Amino acid sequence: MVTAAKPPVPAAVGANPLRLQPPPQWTLSDAAFLELCELNPGWRFELDAQGRLIIMGGAGIPSSFRSFIVLGQLYEWWQAAPQGIVTTPDGFYRLDDRIIKAPDAAWVSAERAAAIEEDDEGFWPLCPDFVVEIRSPSDKLPEQQSKLQFWIDHGARLGWLIDPFEHAAHIYRPDREPEQLARPTTLSGEDVLPGLTVNLTRVWRPAR
Repeated sequence: MVTAAKPPVPAAVGANPLRLQPPPQWTLSDAAFLELCELNPGWRFELDAQGRLIIMGGAGIPSSFRSFIVLGQLYEWWQAAPQGIVTTPDGFYRLDDRIIKAPDAAWVSAERAAAIEEDDEGFWPLCPDFVVEIRSPSDKLPEQQSKLQFWIDHGARLGWLIDPFEHAAHIYRPDREPEQLARPTTLSGEDVLPGLTVNLTRVWRPAR
């Protein structure tokens, strides 16, 4: 039995995402997609609306720390009064036959989560109610803005794009133009996640 060599872990900073265009008839099941992820540790994968395989490298320690800050506070909010489901960057959502995406953080309401089979370990066929994307060094701002608008267009009720390099937060809501805030101290879950307040003080400075 021949064992395939593990691919090298990607450089943390500076590599732009790769986009591979498969043949038109190409399909990828949830199980095959997960196997692809498991066979290639250190890489992140998505499928876009054109059916292209998006390959992204690691984001580096400071970016990982920023994600921890946001996810940690989202978890604390959830733990205080458990409701719905919180997911991390390895939680995938299948929005149709060709689109698979995983936001940096997301939340699905209890009502919508209840519609999913309890033993369903695959990708959930829905758009989260709330999404967070945190820009990393290799992310281009226009692409991240398009990604947030994509989530809103597909049913998200609130979205945050946190840009530590421009010291800005972009708030996305349905039927409204995105709101840009300059170096906000906190962000609110508004009426989508009542009681959630995320402190961003440590996001705007080096992770030390």
